Amino acid sequence: MIERLQDLELVVGDPKGAAHILNSPNFQRNYSDRVALKEFFGDGVFNAEGEHHKRQRAVLNTAFSPSNVREVSHVLFDLAERLKQEWEEELRKAGPSGIISEITTKMQRVAIDAISMTTRRPSGTLTLVAESLVDAFPILYKAPSPMRDWTVLLRTELGKIADRIWKDNELQKSIGGGAMHSKLLDAMGSSKMITGESMDRDTAIANMCAVIFAGYETTANILSECLYELAKQPAIQDKLRAELEAFIEEKGREPNYDDLTGSELPYLDAVAREAMRTKAVLLTVTRAAVAPDTIPLHFPLRSTGATDVVVTPGQLVHVPVRDGIHSDPAIWGPDAEEFRPERWLEEVSGPLPEMVKMIRAPGHLLTFGDGPKTCLGRYFAMAEFKIVISTIIRRFVIEDVDDIYDFYRQTSNTIKPKIRGREQEPPQLNLRVRSVDDV
Repeated sequence: MIERLQDLELVVGDPKGAAHILNSPNFQRNYSDRVALKEFFGDGVFNAEGEHHKRQRAVLNTAFSPSNVREVSHVLFDLAERLKQEWEEELRKAGPSGIISEITTKMQRVAIDAISMTTRRPSGTLTLVAESLVDAFPILYKAPSPMRDWTVLLRTELGKIADRIWKDNELQKSIGGGAMHSKLLDAMGSSKMITGESMDRDTAIANMCAVIFAGYETTANILSECLYELAKQPAIQDKLRAELEAFIEEKGREPNYDDLTGSELPYLDAVAREAMRTKAVLLTVTRAAVAPDTIPLHFPLRSTGATDVVVTPGQLVHVPVRDGIHSDPAIWGPDAEEFRPERWLEEVSGPLPEMVKMIRAPGHLLTFGDGPKTCLGRYFAMAEFKIVISTIIRRFVIEDVDDIYDFYRQTSNTIKPKIRGREQEPPQLNLRVRSVDDV
């Protein structure tokens, strides 16, 4: 549960200890992470600390409130419908045998459009720039200098999108127009009213870059990995499809935003929670102690039996998420590494293990972090996930193919799929798609 590294760093997989670390002001992002985040996105909320971070969060939180996510959810439904129509058109040409679709690119396009089209109303040019970011990713992964060249290319592409959003918004204000409604820009434009300080253009663009990347990269990864899991476990697809069809038959309509994000579809919610647990894109959260502190532990140290550990300023502390707290049998039970949505259904599997409640983060999951740096877009991400997955599973059967995949950490603190034996190729995930009518 806890391990010392070189007498300087700690790995804390104890849920009580993790909650303390992520909620205490005595722990901040370490210097190297802040430098890297500034290199990626500019000087924005992702690399801010203390009062500066608190002020920026206060501004940006308003853009991603549940009510605002609900207001822009029609864009997510439209994008899911567009993906459905693209696959249907391909299937009309291919016939009952189905098609092999490269899932990662499909999910990236949906996710980049989702975040860029809901930070402002879409335009043809913005869509082309957003798609160029997805198209650039194979180049990014092949960059000869993996860190410097990758960050420059990424920031350049993100900057194009963010700068265009900013300029379009400024143009609309100058001509007195209100068509370019933007939740994010509205929030940043209201910074002085919220915090007493205005947000300058460079900080606003840095925040847009960070939101665009975080909002598409993470959701696209989880969507892709969830579809891969569903392809391997068709019984889960069947249960999910049956729940959705039963809802439509009972209500006489398609599920809307409130249905999908509420309690009307419990199995969909269980699938979403299990995907967020087992496919979390966040591998590790690292913090640096900025003051002396004592981390409380639920599980006593094996070596000494101590129930706390003392840290000193400058000491690095790592909280493992995906392969740590989220997959620990001592917390989740002996099937912790299995993708089993039923664990979230009390009427099926009984209550969650008591240990799970030690994870204090929302939903007992660290997928979106915890404490003052909890993911800004968590409501948006969950809504997007449910809308896309429910749309796909209702119309299509997703099947595994012969390729064997390994999931690697790739350039950042996220996981990417690669075909075994073809690791030199860009990340990709190929699955067979068939219409439910042909099965």
